[in-house]
Amino acid sequence: MMRAAIVLAVLASPVAAEVCRDARLVGEEVRACGERLVEVRAAAGVSLPDAPVMSCAAAVKLADLAKAPALTQPWPVAVMRTNTGALCESAGAAVDVYAFEFERGWQREIATGWEVPRRRGYLDTARAAACNRFPTVLTPHSGEAQADRFTLSMAPGACQ
Repeated sequence: MMRAAIVLAVLASPVAAEVCRDARLVGEEVRACGERLVEVRAAAGVSLPDAPVMSCAAAVKLADLAKAPALTQPWPVAVMRTNTGALCESAGAAVDVYAFEFERGWQREIATGWEVPRRRGYLDTARAAACNRFPTVLTPHSGEAQADRFTLSMAPGACQ
């Protein structure tokens, strides 16, 4: 089940622009979960059509992940499918990733790829890259609630 929150107010111009003082991030500032957060539409050239809402710290880490060598070889990721809105239980410090879509049109969904050996290799590589950037990474190994996604969080924790 995808968790979402309603964005209460736009704090910046409704036109997507650089956010978090990072040229790699395109989106807009919003107020959600009682916090000033950012709705991110692109991170380091990777489209985020679901426009997840998160803290600047999480957005910068997501941009780092988007251009990690492990995620760009042999084909660059063009789109990350994420949660819509903010994960309010984490006050915007986390983002759920459901799938990676490549420039060549291929896709790796976490729900269908985790148990398929030839698809699992890429997802294990993506998990390792995320673990090098986020303090907490939850995967389908973390339990039934995580069966269809990676949760990338700024909260202290572990890589699972």
